[in-house]
Amino acid sequence: MGLYCASKFALEALTESFHYDLAAEGIDCISIAPGAYPTGIAQKMGKGDDPDRVAPYGAVRDVPERLLQQVAASRADPQEIADKVLEVVRTPAGQRNLRYRIGSGAAGVEAINRVSSEVQQKVLAAFGVAEETRFPGRSAAP
Repeated sequence: MGLYCASKFALEALTESFHYDLAAEGIDCISIAPGAYPTGIAQKMGKGDDPDRVAPYGAVRDVPERLLQQVAASRADPQEIADKVLEVVRTPAGQRNLRYRIGSGAAGVEAINRVSSEVQQKVLAAFGVAEETRFPGRSAAP
């Protein structure tokens, strides 16, 4: 799962970078991350040709398969994603959150947004670029 997670973190980093880089131009860049929705991804993932290679990993070797089974068994309604996208589109520019998490596992994202924004504003201020990375009309983060 490391490569999958690394690609998600890369997307997260790029989104956050664009969020600050483009804010002064009045452009919002946000992340919408759906949880487990039935997409068919589990059926499309390949398995290695050498099952003995995962033996040293012990019980953790079964974690990816268990996660994929949960995703495949999901009964979540994809309409939730469309509804969230519509909600975000209807949110005035400059008032959108950086991150939106939808579905199972969404707990805690509001706290991450709050802490991340506070820390990021302190970092931007420390480098003297807080004003340049702020959305027009938006006041400094608390």
